[in-house]
Amino acid sequence: LEAGDGESALRIGGDLAERLDLLLCDVIIPAGAGPMVAHQLLRQRPDLKVIMMTAHDDESLRQEFGEGSPVVGLKKPFRAQDMLSRVRAALERKP
Repeated sequence: LEAGDGESALRIGGDLAERLDLLLCDVIIPAGAGPMVAHQLLRQRPDLKVIMMTAHDDESLRQEFGEGSPVVGLKKPFRAQDMLSRVRAALERKP
C-alpha cells in the first residue's frame, strides 16, 4: 500500500491497522511528519515494525522513539539491497 502524505498514511493505517506488518516511511513527508505517523500507528498496533528513512543517524531516532523501540533507521542514500536487508531484519525481529 502506498500513501502520498501523512494524512493518507494515517487514514490507510487506521483502516487496516490489524493487517499491517511494516511501515516504511521517510522522516520528512508531506502533510505530517513521519515520526508522528509512526507514533500514531504504533499506538493502534504496538507490534508494527517501522523503518524510518532518514539522512540522520540512528541516534536521532532513538531520541524520538526511545531505546528498545521497534523503529529502525535506513540512512539515505541507500541501495535497494540495503532497503531489502532492513525490511527482512525488521520483519524477522521479535517484539
